[in-house]
Amino acid sequence: DVEGTSGKGMVTARTNDGWGMYGMAGEDNREGVKIMALKGGSNNNLAQQDIIDAINYARNNGADILKMSFGSPTNSSPAELSAIRAAYNAGIVLIAGSGSSGSQGVWYPAALKEVIAVGATTHVEQRLSTSDYSAFLLALSAPGQGILSTVPGDAYTNSGGTSMATPMVSGTAALMQCVNPCLSPLQFNDIFRESIDRVGGYNYGKVNSLILPPYDDVSEELGHGRLDAEK
Repeated sequence: DVEGTSGKGMVTARTNDGWGMYGMAGEDNREGVKIMALKGGSNNNLAQQDIIDAINYARNNGADILKMSFGSPTNSSPAELSAIRAAYNAGIVLIAGSGSSGSQGVWYPAALKEVIAVGATTHVEQRLSTSDYSAFLLALSAPGQGILSTVPGDAYTNSGGTSMATPMVSGTAALMQCVNPCLSPLQFNDIFRESIDRVGGYNYGKVNSLILPPYDDVSEELGHGRLDAEK
């Protein structure tokens, strides 16, 4: 699975080993974060029961962060929603791509309140054309254009989209958890929204929303802004 392998490399590829590329949480050529690779289908076809089983398996086997690079424009089924909420209530940080249709609105499960929705930016700090967007639902964005990462066959290639932006946020979450393992999913969400860079030249302003606090400044294109891992 090319996309799955690229996502894992973005999080865990070792840094400073003179080989390939750096992962967000690669730990300076030492053992970094541990990955639990769970398959939600076969041959690039998602199966809902497989997704539910994977989420439940992660919850039951000690996962701290769940990166979900899949989505649908229609709401999650009751069974999938139940699995996601059980993971959230167990303290798992849930992160998902906003979608890759380039349209207004965020796909599920990223659109769920329990999930941190991630969009993608270009090399010039603007919204990637294929990245779905929403001032109300998009938490933040991260680089998603021409990202070098691992692929099957002991190789590397450039990939793009929210499926590249999402592991950047997930890897940063892993680093945050190393610093403070007591953070709750809600605290992760708040920290990400407050420690961003408002790039792209977009209008970041307050919106009338029952979802966002009144002090939040957001843009339609990138949400609260672009990930800043150091912040």
